[in-house]
Amino acid sequence: MAATVDRAILAGSNGEKILVFSDWDGDGVLGSAILARAFRDLGANVVAEMPAGNRPYGITAGDFERWRLARIKLVITADTAAHTIVAPPEGI
Repeated sequence: MAATVDRAILAGSNGEKILVFSDWDGDGVLGSAILARAFRDLGANVVAEMPAGNRPYGITAGDFERWRLARIKLVITADTAAHTIVAPPEGI
């Protein structure tokens, strides 16, 4: 946990683009809103995203490619379905 907090602090301090990703049910939306707001209040460059429409919960390989192209450097998840997460490519 300490390493995760240290990485988030480093990303915020360096102005890296941080993405908060959640699913779209009640606790996912709330968790995402709390995290994004907290990072913004600390001055971080943060965006929030969740799957739209009938897209399944979780992160796909295509998500990582989109985020890489958008220069996202850190992805923080809130209430995503762990069984659908794929390994990130190097650099994210």
